[in-house]
Amino acid sequence: MVKWAPFASLKEQSIYLNKLKVDRQKVERPLLSEDEINAINEKLVNYDGETLVITYYDHGFIKQFESVISKIDVPNKKVITPDLVISFDDLIKLND
Repeated sequence: MVKWAPFASLKEQSIYLNKLKVDRQKVERPLLSEDEINAINEKLVNYDGETLVITYYDHGFIKQFESVISKIDVPNKKVITPDLVISFDDLIKLND
């Protein structure tokens, strides 16, 4: 990629090189152990309105933010915050 950097003046090539950079930073979905899954479940079952640090997987990236959970939608398997809706499958960790 470095040897092609001087030729980034072409718009299409510049877009393609930027896409390659982003794709290289992506990671695979982490596999959670049974203990980690139980810890997330325990936090959700005993949730009482406190602010949590939520770590989740999003299309190849692991993201983290701090928020209050507005609703836990069990039938649809989603955690709903004021800013985001996260599937149970994408949750990696919940911290106080």
